[in-house]
Amino acid sequence: MAINKKQRILDSAKTIFLKKGYSGSSISEIAKEAGAAKSLVFHHFPNKEALWRAVKETLLSQVNESDFTPIRESTSVQALIDTIVACRYHAYVDNPDLATLLGWQQLESSPEPLLGIDKYQPDDWEEAIVDLQAKGLMTSEYSADIICSMIYGAVSNVFFDKKRKLYNNNQKLEAYKACVTTSLVKALSLK
Repeated sequence: MAINKKQRILDSAKTIFLKKGYSGSSISEIAKEAGAAKSLVFHHFPNKEALWRAVKETLLSQVNESDFTPIRESTSVQALIDTIVACRYHAYVDNPDLATLLGWQQLESSPEPLLGIDKYQPDDWEEAIVDLQAKGLMTSEYSADIICSMIYGAVSNVFFDKKRKLYNNNQKLEAYKACVTTSLVKALSLK
């Protein structure tokens, strides 16, 4: 019985977080949605951050493991960008709730407590970028952390853009994917 209540709280938290984000949600609202007392929510989850991380962990568990396989080195800029783009797009297209939750997380003034993961995948990209720069295959004009942020933004933001909703149109999403891949490879490859 307690597992059903805990799951109902988790499902309600997911609904509220997806609708309002972390800052816009409250434990009271989640408890009301779950039909549970606030004390029961706190019995299962010590605070709102823990509840957010549990929702995120649930969503991440639904992602194909290969979409988040570490990429620590690569043979070329093209291969690195192709891998990152394919993995991110596959993960977000197949798991739109994850994209929505991460979009809300990006809006938080201090998202670190919400990460809830041991290893942040773009850190692996940074290792691959440093490796490609050391091999003379990628521009060293910009530091690896700047390049990593540029790749993350270019690849992920299409899923956070709730105005254009390109992610709902497969033809436009594929065109965007091709544009991003080509642009990143051109910008980052040595001439």
